[in-house]
Amino acid sequence: MRQLTFLLIAMVVMLSCNSKSGEPVLATDFGASSEQMMLEEDLEVAQNEPLAIERKLIKNGSIAIEVRDIKTEKIKVDSLVRRFQAYVDKETTNRYGNKTMLMITIRIPSHHFEKFIAGIENGENKITSKEIKTEDVTEEFIDLELRLLNKRKFMTRYQELLQSAKSIKEMLDIQEKIRALEEEIESTAGRLKYLTHQVSYSTLEVRIEHENEFKYIPEKRENAGEKLKQSLIGGWFVFVDFLYILLYNWVFIILIVAGLYGYLKYRQRKKSK
Repeated sequence: MRQLTFLLIAMVVMLSCNSKSGEPVLATDFGASSEQMMLEEDLEVAQNEPLAIERKLIKNGSIAIEVRDIKTEKIKVDSLVRRFQAYVDKETTNRYGNKTMLMITIRIPSHHFEKFIAGIENGENKITSKEIKTEDVTEEFIDLELRLLNKRKFMTRYQELLQSAKSIKEMLDIQEKIRALEEEIESTAGRLKYLTHQVSYSTLEVRIEHENEFKYIPEKRENAGEKLKQSLIGGWFVFVDFLYILLYNWVFIILIVAGLYGYLKYRQRKKSK
């Protein structure tokens, strides 16, 4: 607990220092003294109030089982989904060789994660593989919350300064800072929301495999008459294509025939002499 308290105080100091260096404040009433007051208030809360830090864990896993009947197991999984207020994110069925495989991606409330897996394992099915992973995002969660709190405090001060701006330039400078700060707040809040959802719901990949009975299926042969018909039609198309080639190259054919005729005439005259 002391280490977490020290971590929280260190994060507050770091974030406040980053705010000083990364976000220069206008030369108005909201200056270094105001930032110092904000830092002192944050430190006072961190030091005097007891910290009740809940671990933020993201749990994911996968499990593969071999079953005798996929339909029966699918009914069982659907029953577990309804019982533990989960939902199916993705479902695919594939068949390769003599095996059928059903893949189901399920999102489960994190406090029901272990119970759901126990329900899958319960029975006579053979478990072929199982993997469970847990990621601790507590530090990132605290860091994001502190950043969001710090940025919202700056937003409040900038909005107060905007109301008391004394020139157009000063007003435009403050509005530009507010615009940039709004983007940062939106980004930080989005990441925090994503982590919250990942912590609240765990992901489980369920692979259900079933080995089908081997059945010999003889190759289906084409009808002899139909095959003869296709051969005749194919031969006709080849003949027509050959004629097209001759017509397309008629100039070359005439030249070749004329050359061959001239050569034969030349040989005939040479022999007669």
